Amino acid sequence: MNENKGNTQDNIDLFLLFRKTNELYKKLLISIYKALKFLLKNWLIILIIIIAGLILGFFAQKKDVTPKEANVLIRINFGTGNYVYSSVELLNEKISNRDSIFLKSLRLWNNNSSIIRKVEIEPVIDFKKLIEDYGPSNRTFEILLDNYDFDGNNTASETFKYDYKYHKMTISLEPSATSNSIFSVMDYLNTNEILQILAEKSKNNIQDRIETNEEMINQINALIDTYTKTQLSLGGKSESIVLDKDISGLIDKKRAIQTQLETFREEQVVSKNIVVMINKSDLIQVKASFFSNKFILYPTIFLFIFFALSILKRLFLKAKRLSELEKE
Repeated sequence: MNENKGNTQDNIDLFLLFRKTNELYKKLLISIYKALKFLLKNWLIILIIIIAGLILGFFAQKKDVTPKEANVLIRINFGTGNYVYSSVELLNEKISNRDSIFLKSLRLWNNNSSIIRKVEIEPVIDFKKLIEDYGPSNRTFEILLDNYDFDGNNTASETFKYDYKYHKMTISLEPSATSNSIFSVMDYLNTNEILQILAEKSKNNIQDRIETNEEMINQINALIDTYTKTQLSLGGKSESIVLDKDISGLIDKKRAIQTQLETFREEQVVSKNIVVMINKSDLIQVKASFFSNKFILYPTIFLFIFFALSILKRLFLKAKRLSELEKE
């Protein structure tokens, strides 16, 4: 008995589900029909709106100019990362405040307006270099690495950003800007007189190290030549001379000095200034968003307004009929 009752209930539920689905299907068909009927009835108005939007979009697009952007890889030398980041912050403040006197001095002001929008800088993370500088057993460094967040907003990056040598700088510019604007920003970062003195001393220090290493290599070469000549004078042949422990140590020392010398020379090449531009970045036009295209934006706005007003009109008439029925 209970089983028959359960089957009956299931049949009723299936019947109700089928009926509801059928009703929804009918309502969907009716809605599609009404929408098509509305479009067919108002096709001329819709066509005029689209054409008007396209015409207006055409003239607006002609006046609209896409802003520019430059992505620059820079190297910050002589431990001046803190100064460079502070200088970028100051420049952004001057841009926000439209400080024409300051920006004119940097050649970043033209026709009563700034030709630069914003400068952003972020470190190129190099954990290998940090480990070399701080040592893998540094407890503070270990704690920061344990808390490192790979989503971008991380403590390690913020803490060590002044210690990184390489940084990515994004310069947002107005459409009228040229490649000279990039060099103007670089000149601004390199104009601090005190830091220029520091830079000059650091460059002289690198040159002194290079000269010292070259002199040491020459001395080692002279010692090896003297040793070789002595062995030959004792009757030995050049191919059969066996180096003793001291001379072998000198050769190893020479190799180490040569490796260090190569490092100093590479450092000298990329340490010509406080901030050195590693890549030559060309200005690129910022990729416009979908709706920044006026050919799409204007017709879309006009059609949205038309359909919104049509819906409001329909709701108003429906509310009016319901109000009249209540009065009756």
